[in-house]
Amino acid sequence: MKQPNKTVHRIVWRHPRGRFDVIEFQGTSPLGTPYRIREAVLTPERDARGILHKEKPPEPEFTVRKSTARRHSYRRIGRKEAVMIADMYQAGYSCNRIAQALGRDHTSIGEFIRRNRITRKMPPRNCNPETAKKKL
Repeated sequence: MKQPNKTVHRIVWRHPRGRFDVIEFQGTSPLGTPYRIREAVLTPERDARGILHKEKPPEPEFTVRKSTARRHSYRRIGRKEAVMIADMYQAGYSCNRIAQALGRDHTSIGEFIRRNRITRKMPPRNCNPETAKKKL
């Protein structure tokens, strides 16, 4: 007569925060061969994150606000704008003034000027006239 399958299980390791346990099952198969299986099991009563059960985790004490910054969509600089940027820059306008006039960011104007190697024909408008003559 065969002996009934007797399975013994014990906790081998427990997660420091109690999220899961590693359990080892030991026993004998119906064919008589011994076996040992280790398995990680979630522990719902100690699982603060709520992975195993479908309940919502507790709400945080603070609320996260969404960013109020406006998102800008990218627009290419067209031919008309490119001519205006080049003319205004060569006339002595700063990148900030050009950007205000065209409704763009000053960094995109500066990048456009650098990328296309646009140089000034006249000194900047806010420049001292005496130093401007020396530069030309």
